[in-house]
Amino acid sequence: MHHKRMDEYLRRFEDACLKTIRKMGAELSDLPELPPTQFLVLKILKEERYLMPTHLAEVLNVKPSAMTSLIDRMEKNGLVERYRIEEDRRVVYIKPTQAGLDALDKAEQTRREILVKYLSLLDETELDQLIRIYEKMALSVRKTSPGTVTGTDGKERSNR
Repeated sequence: MHHKRMDEYLRRFEDACLKTIRKMGAELSDLPELPPTQFLVLKILKEERYLMPTHLAEVLNVKPSAMTSLIDRMEKNGLVERYRIEEDRRVVYIKPTQAGLDALDKAEQTRREILVKYLSLLDETELDQLIRIYEKMALSVRKTSPGTVTGTDGKERSNR
C-alpha cells in the first residue's frame, strides 16, 4: 500500500478510535459496580472458575506484585477468595465469591446497556462488518509475538 494512503488511514483510524474511546471508554470504565481491572479479573475467573495469581497476572499483563495488591483489595471487598488444595498446600488459587459474581453480573448489565446505546447507531450490515474487522484484528494480535503482526497472508511482520 502506498505510504501516503496508509498515513491517511492511520490518521482517520486514530481519530475515530480516540473519539470513540473518550466517550465510550469513559462510560465503561466509570462503572459504579467495579473498576475495569477488577471487572476483567472477575470475568476471567467466572469463565475459568479459579486460577493461580501468577496466571492471572500473565493474562492481564501485569506484574505479580500488582496482581497481589489487586487480589488483596478484591478479597478485602469480598469479591474473591484465596484457597489451597489439599494435594499441595503451597499453591494458592483465586476464585470468585458469590458477591463477586453478583457484582460482575450487575457490571455486565450496565456495560451491555452502554454498548447497546452506541452499537445500535449502526445498521446490521455495518455492525457485522465492524465485528468481523475487530475479530480479524484480534486474531492477528493473538497469533503474534510482541513487536510483530500477522498479515492477511498469515506471515508475521515487524510492526516497528
